[in-house]
Amino acid sequence: AGPIVRFETVAAQLAERTENISRARLGAILFIIGLSQKVVFADNFAFVADRAFDGDIEALSVLDAWIGAISYSLQIFYDFAGYSNMAIGLGVIFGFTFPKNFEFPYASRSITEFWRRWHMSLSSWFRDYLYIPLGGNRHGSVRTYVNLFTVFFLCGLWHGASWAFVFWGVLHGVYLVIERAGFKRVLEAMPAIFQHLYTLLLVQIAWIFFRAETFGEAFSYLAAMFGAGGEASSTLYLEVSNVKYLVLFVLAAIFATPLSEMVERIYGDWRERIHNGEKVLTPKAGYGAVLGVLEVLMLVALVIALVAVATNAYSPFIYFRF
Repeated sequence: AGPIVRFETVAAQLAERTENISRARLGAILFIIGLSQKVVFADNFAFVADRAFDGDIEALSVLDAWIGAISYSLQIFYDFAGYSNMAIGLGVIFGFTFPKNFEFPYASRSITEFWRRWHMSLSSWFRDYLYIPLGGNRHGSVRTYVNLFTVFFLCGLWHGASWAFVFWGVLHGVYLVIERAGFKRVLEAMPAIFQHLYTLLLVQIAWIFFRAETFGEAFSYLAAMFGAGGEASSTLYLEVSNVKYLVLFVLAAIFATPLSEMVERIYGDWRERIHNGEKVLTPKAGYGAVLGVLEVLMLVALVIALVAVATNAYSPFIYFRF
């Protein structure tokens, strides 16, 4: 489970692979990160999203509707990214190297870029086995648009025999056709913040159809998000207005951006410079202190994750459905 791995990717590794303590360490770190993404972030956001989507949608206030929608966006990302990282980490421990499946998709500046960063193994599979055999972009604009639309129609169907999934795929197909037809050039001329907000908004709207049980529920939820819902007070907002959820939302936003990768690179640079004999820390900190920072953080994360597993209700991975 995890990324969609092709035989050619692991053929040589099936015959010969390396298992050592360094790989076991790296694999354990990836596994703990994935476990934490799932049980600390995804499961807590699932509680908030379920409260919004499974309740009286027509009575949702605008604020509660947006809280539920954003929670679901974070839930599905951390659920699936966590699932993938756990699988990749286990693979590393046993000598396998699997492809990365997510590359900070919510940091994208267009829907085109989003699909280069989201479920990358599925995107590349559809590209190589469907889009390119259909002709790709080699037979003119109209044929390219038809191919894109066909690929995402089938991508929606791949997720389940439901018209809501199909519409989610079609919606992304429409987004991509519009960008391909020229809007992407217009978008690239705009400020970066607008590009990010544009992408997040369109992805968020599409997720509503992915999460809702029926078309009617999806349109009712969108109506609530944009002010056409009920006049109810923001009860969900009151439930999540506490330190726990504030910290979770802030950390989730940070870890969903390349900022976390930047910190990882800085840490890696410190280690490399220390190995080269450079003094980059105070003498009191020493060699072992820096080498132990990540390990200590991972042990803390593991304890928190295990506590969450023990105290939370059973919550299966979203993608077990697919």
